[in-house]
Amino acid sequence: AIKDGHVKGAAIDVFAKEPPVDWTIIECDNVIVTPHLAASTEEAQVKIAQELSDVVVDYFTKGVIRNAVNVPTLDWDTYKKLEPYISLAEKIGSYQGQIIEGGIKSVDLEYAGDITKFNTTPLLVAYLKGLLTPMLDIKVNFVNAPVLARERNIKVKESKVQEAEDYTSLITATIHTDTGKHTLAGTLFGHKNPRIVRLDDLTVDIVPAGSLLMVTNIDRPGVVGQVGTFLGKGSINIAGMQVARKEIGGEAMTIISIDSSVPADLIKQISNFSGINKVKYVAL
Repeated sequence: AIKDGHVKGAAIDVFAKEPPVDWTIIECDNVIVTPHLAASTEEAQVKIAQELSDVVVDYFTKGVIRNAVNVPTLDWDTYKKLEPYISLAEKIGSYQGQIIEGGIKSVDLEYAGDITKFNTTPLLVAYLKGLLTPMLDIKVNFVNAPVLARERNIKVKESKVQEAEDYTSLITATIHTDTGKHTLAGTLFGHKNPRIVRLDDLTVDIVPAGSLLMVTNIDRPGVVGQVGTFLGKGSINIAGMQVARKEIGGEAMTIISIDSSVPADLIKQISNFSGINKVKYVAL
């Protein structure tokens, strides 16, 4: 275009490949070329310093990350709306990361309700951070979580559904492992209070915070009471408890909120009691 006269002149500072392989355009008399130094002027350096300062201030005062190449970027208003869901997604991931068994093959994340109106990438990153943190002996953060998942060949599929049935918004995570699958769903009550509302086929109401003891047991008299006795003898105070079941006399799930961690030997004692199928300790 320059040689044909359609473009009278040009100033070029950056080339697709540097140093340039084809010098044809550089040798034109009406072309000015500089060696990729436009940002080295005094004016550019001042503007870069101002922009960098604003970005750092925004992060430390608002928690907002702008112009990042390896983490999702959100404006302040959107971040405030998504913040409780980001925390919820991380809790869901952490919960599953501590109770699943077998190697992870894939993860299905479904967003339903009002939350589908937003960019859900930050929720995915938060979920992966929560999921991988209890499983790995390295530091997992919002930057490296997706990379670590890919390195371990964990396939992630996201989907959105407009309706969330009984909830304003719902996040459902299903993990497929080499031993089966596990589903956990969470929502917010009052737009800020997180709840786990589904464990596989069971409807529950769990506050995802603090220490939890997950007991899979036979639904019969005396089993849950014995678990409480074990905890009492171990000087562990129970803050709350609920039992979920699909049918009378079948397998039930007892979720116990406790005020302290449970030592491994006590978990083993509870696991060995007749009627107890499985015991998992979860720290959130």
